[in-house]
Amino acid sequence: MMSLGISLLMLYFIKMYEDKKGIVYRLGEVVIVLCAVGWAAILRARYGLCIVLLVAIFYIFRKRGGVRTVLGIAASLLGIIAEVVYLTCPIAFYLIWLYSGERKDKLPKYAYYIFYPVHLLVLGLTTKLFF
Repeated sequence: MMSLGISLLMLYFIKMYEDKKGIVYRLGEVVIVLCAVGWAAILRARYGLCIVLLVAIFYIFRKRGGVRTVLGIAASLLGIIAEVVYLTCPIAFYLIWLYSGERKDKLPKYAYYIFYPVHLLVLGLTTKLFF
């Protein structure tokens, strides 16, 4: 939760520079991301470096899919080097890159909201019953 809290603060401060243009403001965003990574390291937040970097990459490069994909894969590989298991992350970035921003399925969106907690409940009950 510490990593996500740091990421939320980082996004808040980056959003302050969102409508501004120029190299000074882009450097300000870089400084904000570096400070967030530094705080994650100082506070020893679990998965801090990678999560904070991935959140920054997703937000800053949200309109540039190719750059976001390459940087996201690089950040997730950095997590693998740091002995954090992010083996599926490069695949996820490729799938996110393929997403066009348009829903093409016929399922209502609430089916997805229900699926996640229900499948966790089923997995939890399965482990209680069989293990």
